[in-house]
Amino acid sequence: MIRTYPLKHAINIGKQKKILEIIREYRKLACQIASWQWKEFYLNGGFDRNLDIKGLKTCLSERYKQTCQYQVAGVLDSFLSNRQNDFVSMVYNSKLSEKTKAELFYINKCELWFSSSGTMPLFDEKGKRIPGQIQPIPEETGRLARAILKHILKKNNRPCLKKCNMALDNKVARVRAKEEGAKKFDYWIELSTLSVRKTIQLPLISNRYFEEKQGINKKFCQINLSQEKQINICLVKELEKKEYVPENPKIALDFGLQNLFSTDKGDLYGHNFFEILKKYDAYIGSLAQNRQRQKLATKSHVYNSLVSNVRDFLKNEICRVINHAIEKHKPKEIVVEKLQFTSPRLSRRLNRILSNMGRKIIKQKLDSISEELDIIITHIPAAYTSQSCHICGYVDKNNRLSQASFFCRYCHNKIHADVNAARNILSRSSDKILSKVYISKEAILKVVTQQFMTSYPKAFDYAPSLMESNPYFRQYREKKEILSQGDG
Repeated sequence: MIRTYPLKHAINIGKQKKILEIIREYRKLACQIASWQWKEFYLNGGFDRNLDIKGLKTCLSERYKQTCQYQVAGVLDSFLSNRQNDFVSMVYNSKLSEKTKAELFYINKCELWFSSSGTMPLFDEKGKRIPGQIQPIPEETGRLARAILKHILKKNNRPCLKKCNMALDNKVARVRAKEEGAKKFDYWIELSTLSVRKTIQLPLISNRYFEEKQGINKKFCQINLSQEKQINICLVKELEKKEYVPENPKIALDFGLQNLFSTDKGDLYGHNFFEILKKYDAYIGSLAQNRQRQKLATKSHVYNSLVSNVRDFLKNEICRVINHAIEKHKPKEIVVEKLQFTSPRLSRRLNRILSNMGRKIIKQKLDSISEELDIIITHIPAAYTSQSCHICGYVDKNNRLSQASFFCRYCHNKIHADVNAARNILSRSSDKILSKVYISKEAILKVVTQQFMTSYPKAFDYAPSLMESNPYFRQYREKKEILSQGDG
């Protein structure tokens, strides 16, 4: 497990200027490499970490160029991986034939969008692979795959490397611990500069948190430039895995803003979370309005500082409550919904900040615990989890009386709304259809209503006014009317 840890530095002004010069050149180089990599992608269908970039003009050495290319290719590979997930979602929810879907899934998985001579398995009309049968990629399917990918890439902005930070290996940044007898500084980084064979020494001051982490110090560092133009340096450790013995098979987490997390066991975490967010929203909104009245740009040192405080609050609170839930229940698997981190009671500005930051922080935290503790993380679609009763399965938008209160209009089950949603999330994880990540909202509603009608076939007789007024059961109402007309 690789983790980065920020350390304080004692770099004088002269060295800081040299670092800023390196960062400016590094970012220019990253943008140039990204441009070349995208050309390589459209020619051969992938990014190449060993692409020949000797022709790029830069003040940085060849070692810097190689280091930068590894970083850029890694960022672009991660971006492409997310777009492949978007590709699967779009194809899955389309009305294409099962055979065409299977062919598109294969092309996307093997990154054969731009292959002119590739081969693939032969699929039958149901989308199942025919053993031992291989075919050239159908021309029409290949064109469709390219069109879908280009559409997805057009909808999503490419990674912006104009403000990337430097991830440096031992070729250009040698990390060493303090020498015998030295007292003041714990680590030094010997950093190559823009001048040939000239280096600068960067002194670092360690901390107890970094030193107490059991692991191996890697010969790798990150040099970051904050929005306030402050230089930050992080060292890297490869950590040992923690001993973890699960005691529960699985728990479900429901994300919200009124309560940050709710579990199927009835736990409610983060009671004051939303109130603190509203205070930040008021501060940021007031600051933005004042600057707009003065015809100034919204972003400023104070604005950036407030946004940074929101991020720190989110990170600390999210990590704290997830750690608490794991410590209390010790699950082998955590089931979570696909997150929508917004609220109509907050401004568009803060909702945008929350959506971007909240999702990223939660994903990073869940990925981290999955790697550290081998906890399985299962994602399911969230549609109708807050409107469905976890006991009888009746789905109705009027079931949720308020943010906190859920009352089933069919079986009269009364429970906290977020706990009810968490229990629906848990039960869906065992359902073959509802556990599919890429299932559409319409398909979910169809399955949920069908399951309810299967369990309660006489629902229209038991609660006729309720069922007939619910638009989710329109098809069953129409079917009942047709049958009654036939009997008449």
